Amino acid sequence: MIQESFTASHVILKKSSNMRILMFSSDAENPRLKKYAEVLDRLEIIDLGRSRGRFARFWRGYKEAKNILAREKFDLITGQEIEHSFLSWRLSKKFGVPWQMQIHTDIMSPFFVEHSMFNRMRVWLAKFLIPKASCVRVVSERIKKSINRDAVVLPIYSEVKVGGIDLKKKYPRRSLYFLIVGRLSREKNILLAIKAFKDIAVKNIDAILVIVGDGPERKNLELKMTDLGLENNIKLECTVLENDLGGYYRSAHAFL
Repeated sequence: MIQESFTASHVILKKSSNMRILMFSSDAENPRLKKYAEVLDRLEIIDLGRSRGRFARFWRGYKEAKNILAREKFDLITGQEIEHSFLSWRLSKKFGVPWQMQIHTDIMSPFFVEHSMFNRMRVWLAKFLIPKASCVRVVSERIKKSINRDAVVLPIYSEVKVGGIDLKKKYPRRSLYFLIVGRLSREKNILLAIKAFKDIAVKNIDAILVIVGDGPERKNLELKMTDLGLENNIKLECTVLENDLGGYYRSAHAFL
């Protein structure tokens, strides 16, 4: 049984095992983290969500982690974003705890660099940190090749079951079927997909984008759909059964 205790800033999840990990996360309430906790003695998550301040969250999170590490022993420090890796590196130097760098995005892609000034800064920071990490975890072989160092390739696992609902039958007479499945949180940048779909809908008036998931960004996404007049072209579904998703994957023309 997982034991949970919540504070304003972090979540503690415990289960008998032999590994103690301190993690920085911008999505501390993600249900997947509970799965991680099932194989660990302790998983302590420092919340770096934007609700704690766009920049202040990093300083607050660093101080909280420092106080925790001063009291207790951990086997690993890890973070899910480049900024988190910088905090992990600093704490590793101070307390002598190994740290893992996680890279979930193809940060060496020119499209990532060109997206914003902050992304250019993230790439510079990543190039500085990658050689210093105790280990690196990436989610694809392409990312492993792009960072040019040994890394563990561990994709986010998703089981697709046989059967399910056919999108073409649920939403008939459409020319194109696009699908997104994921948590509706800021870092997923589903807002960009909605904006881009406006161009597709202009040329293909009966094209449809089905977004399956729920999360804190749901209302913002709904407002953007309305602003762009895409209520007929984009459908937000949050109650799809896991057994139905297999049919969604198979019947969509493209998965985003």
